[in-house]
Amino acid sequence: MATSKPTAEKGVLPHFYRMIPASFKKYLVVGILLCEILVLLAASGGLFLVYNQYDKAKKARAGEVAQLIRWEETISKHSSYPQAYYNAALHAARLGDSEKAMEYTKEALILNENYEPAKQLQKLLE
Repeated sequence: MATSKPTAEKGVLPHFYRMIPASFKKYLVVGILLCEILVLLAASGGLFLVYNQYDKAKKARAGEVAQLIRWEETISKHSSYPQAYYNAALHAARLGDSEKAMEYTKEALILNENYEPAKQLQKLLE
């Protein structure tokens, strides 16, 4: 006795879908579309958060660059001020330029070998 498998004819809807009343089908389609819209909104919200974090990081980096420039200008005017070299070293380190940070730290220690913040920063940079 061979059992026949149900075959799907082209263009024929599944049996359970044909049993759904026509008035309910339009609500079903609208519900599916709303779900898709919600998924798209959630995805775009995630993109907004990523962009927002990128924008904050970009602004923070610009602030660090501005501070480094400020302290480099102070060094050019007051070259015997060890704290100016230390502050420039801090901002250079925050920007990821450890070589420049080490140079400024060494200059601060040349001017004042007992300048403790510069000693601590030098240990961190080594």
